Amino acid sequence: MGAQKIICGYDIRGILGCKMTNYAQKLLSAASGNYYCSYYYPTAHSKYNTDKLTIDISDLKREDVEAAERIAELMKFFAEDTDCMRENLPMTCDLLIPVPNFRNGDPPYGSELLATSFYGVLQKTTSAIKFAPDALEKTMETLNHKKLNRLEREQFFKENTVYQFAKKYDVSGKNILLIDDILTTGYTLQQCIQQLLDNGAEKIYTFCAGYTYMTGL
Repeated sequence: MGAQKIICGYDIRGILGCKMTNYAQKLLSAASGNYYCSYYYPTAHSKYNTDKLTIDISDLKREDVEAAERIAELMKFFAEDTDCMRENLPMTCDLLIPVPNFRNGDPPYGSELLATSFYGVLQKTTSAIKFAPDALEKTMETLNHKKLNRLEREQFFKENTVYQFAKKYDVSGKNILLIDDILTTGYTLQQCIQQLLDNGAEKIYTFCAGYTYMTGL
């Protein structure tokens, strides 16, 4: 990407150096493209309390609207920079859909808050993408599965339909931009992708704020 660029306070040097594990790439292979802005550092990492993007992503769960707006501006920059994303997906996709939360009726947080802010940013551009905030629904709470190892998590998602298409929108033949705050193993996105494809979506692109940094990458 060349010289240092500061966007909404984020130093985005090195974003192109971020890479996804082969396992995650294989898991999300049904998507036509998978993108994220930079790494999200987990709590055990030394950068958890110092990396600005990690802090803002964490604050999404606390319904921090300002953090969501900052990340949304970064995602807009990322989408418009052809070095980062080979095509400007907000300009070519039909629907923007967030990975849903479980708590119904609560103010949006996490990925729902991020998608809402990102859509608000896109409304100031010439993008004609439509927002479908409840096209997917989360059918159960999954707090305990976060403690599972990869094989246990794989089995959990095989046995449970955690995310399902809500049938409130016609996605037949549509290109979808699927938004999540954090990509870790990929099982959440994999199930959402499959639900949308099973209901007629043409292409799915995933776009996450952060990809969980793992040692050994």
